[in-house]
Amino acid sequence: MLTKTQVIPATSYDRAPAPRSSHWTLWGQWIAVLTMSADHAARFLFREAAFADGVTITVGRIAFPVFAGMVAWHALYNTRSLRRYIGRILLIAIAAQPLVMWLNGYPHIAYLNICFTLALGLGVARWGQHWYRVFREGRRSMALLFIEALAMGLGVLVVSSFFEYGQAGVLLVPLYMLSFHTLRKAMAEQGIIKIAGACGAILMTALIASLANINPVSTLVATMTALGIIVLAAGPRVPIQKPRLCLPRSVWLAWYPVHFAVLALIVHIIG
Repeated sequence: MLTKTQVIPATSYDRAPAPRSSHWTLWGQWIAVLTMSADHAARFLFREAAFADGVTITVGRIAFPVFAGMVAWHALYNTRSLRRYIGRILLIAIAAQPLVMWLNGYPHIAYLNICFTLALGLGVARWGQHWYRVFREGRRSMALLFIEALAMGLGVLVVSSFFEYGQAGVLLVPLYMLSFHTLRKAMAEQGIIKIAGACGAILMTALIASLANINPVSTLVATMTALGIIVLAAGPRVPIQKPRLCLPRSVWLAWYPVHFAVLALIVHIIG
């Protein structure tokens, strides 16, 4: 789903220095797809097994924070067009949705898959960038900006109820982006206000990652994963070697819907 490209900051607010080339997202791809695949295999193929719940509440809670962190990183630094990036994620979401619905026993369990969640999160981030630019340039009154923000917040609150991981899942992407941005600014300028802002953004990201889960163990795993992603993405002080095995971009893009197709086929065969 995610590939490493040329570093090009995509934000419309004051930009932190672009990070040096980092291979953390290449490792993140493997971590995300393997933990996600293990979670779904336990959930759909071994749901009656004693170990299934253990896999789901531990290994299974790693994948989404990693996916969200990679999406935020690429949106912030590596994409020329955030709109096209959102479009690619939506295509993956649409391709996977029928299989997700079938495996989950639609209509008894119905929600939009995590790629829709990631895409909506990016949409919120894109709107937030635009809102902040308008605010700084003073092109609208504070009253209108407040009404716009309130309407957007209520809309996301309602719509995201139909998405996997709900409101917390949607907010995780823009909060990751804010954490990455403020942390790099704080590391570059080291002002008290910027350091405090970065700490606040990181704590909010960890809190939202925890709220995306209910089980205490899942909450702990997701929170620690989110904090770990922020540390890995912090910059050149964290040495990260490139993994020896890197799959083609097309494989990463196809993994999400294809692994559901394989699971659906196996479930159909074994009855």
